[in-house]
Parts: sequence; C-alpha cells; structure tokens
Amino acid sequence: MLVPLALAFLGLAAHPSAAAPRLGAPVLTVTNLRHNLVGIWEVRGATPNRNVAFFVSLSGPGPSALDVGACVGANFSLSPQLRLLGTDRSDASGTALVTFAIPINAGGRSVWSQAIDLGDCQVSNMVFGVVG
Repeated sequence: MLVPLALAFLGLAAHPSAAAPRLGAPVLTVTNLRHNLVGIWEVRGATPNRNVAFFVSLSGPGPSALDVGACVGANFSLSPQLRLLGTDRSDASGTALVTFAIPINAGGRSVWSQAIDLGDCQVSNMVFGVVG
C-alpha cells in the first residue's frame, strides 16, 4: 500500500484505526441490467460508514443540479426527472450498493445512473446502459 509505505519512508507511522484516505470521487458500476432480473448498483470509494444515494434517469445525460440531504446544488450528469433507486450506508471500506428489480417490459430502455456520497457530497461517475 502506497500511503503507509510513504509514511514509513518519512519516519511517520499511520494510526492503526485511521481510515484509508480517499482518492477522488466514488466509482459507480452497474451490473445485471437485464429485464426481469435484479440489477446491482455499486459504489466503491465512498466515505466509510456514510450514506450513499443512487439515482437513475430515463431521459438522458445532464447536467442538472439537485439538493440531496445536506448536499445543496449537487451537480449530476443526468437529465431530470431523476429517480432515487435507494440509499445504502457504505461499509468500512467505502462500498455501498442497492438492488432494483428491473421490470419485464424494460428491455431496450436506456438508463443513465449516478450516485452521491452523502458524507462529503462527491458525485460518482455517470454510467450509461441499455436494459437487455
């Protein structure tokens, strides 16, 4: 791991209970985007032990600004109408996920997805997919 190694090189020690530092925005992946199945929206790199909100748009890429909890004017790469899929509390490693039952008649629909880390108001990458 680079950070503890760099600290050791500088003659410093990392506190064993300190959380790993975050580098950049959380990263969203979407898997199992198929009609009549359960899709999985997962974020890695979120603030540990904080809520993450997952959104989708069926109308295209953004931009749009949205107030989500304490995150006022968060800039999303999604077009309105944004739909909240759900929220999940990230684990100690900063991973959170939600699942969603994709309707049987959703095949062929375009879906744009994004998440926001409610711990520090960082917005994830935008993920585009077509329901199979």
